Amino acid sequence: MSEESHEQNQGLETPDTAPSPRRVIGLALITYALVACAGYIFIYQLGASVNLGALLEGEPAAESRLTPGEFARAIYLAPVESPLLIPDQIRFANLQVATDRVGLATALGNEPDIRLILIDPRMVDSAETVWLRQQVGGGKTLVALNTSHAAFGAALGLTPMLPDVDPDAARSSLLTISLYRQDDGETRELAAPFDQFEVMLAQVHDLAVR
Repeated sequence: MSEESHEQNQGLETPDTAPSPRRVIGLALITYALVACAGYIFIYQLGASVNLGALLEGEPAAESRLTPGEFARAIYLAPVESPLLIPDQIRFANLQVATDRVGLATALGNEPDIRLILIDPRMVDSAETVWLRQQVGGGKTLVALNTSHAAFGAALGLTPMLPDVDPDAARSSLLTISLYRQDDGETRELAAPFDQFEVMLAQVHDLAVR
């Protein structure tokens, strides 16, 4: 009786109800691929956004995914210890770091076509800023990061026509800039908050070549 029942059940099996080893392996591979794709999107794509946010705040991320952009060469005047921008941001922005007046003069001497100088907030109150007055008067575009627009203008011997960035906007943004440039005695300026590092770079580079 049991043998007959077993034989009857075997007779009822079809290719759909009795999956072959090949089908089982195929389904396993498809499942693995779907899981892998979902994992990539979550870990790498979302992770890249999180890392970028950390970098914009000047905090090192566990694994940065910033890649060099198509930005013209510029200078970053920053202290040796604890600069605001981290190495990944510096490479991304194509910046040459100068830590004092001598380094800045050397960089400009080697690459006189450089139009843009980014300035760490710790350098705004330094003696080096006084020397920067010559640079802004010579047509260079100076951009102080996370610095009061009024304070940076005073350090350059300029009277700002624009107000400081609203404190609430500054607190909610990832960084702020204070920009000054002089052409034939006319002063151009900008004080603005930014939520994306690359957007800030694109705008200040655009202003530097106008």
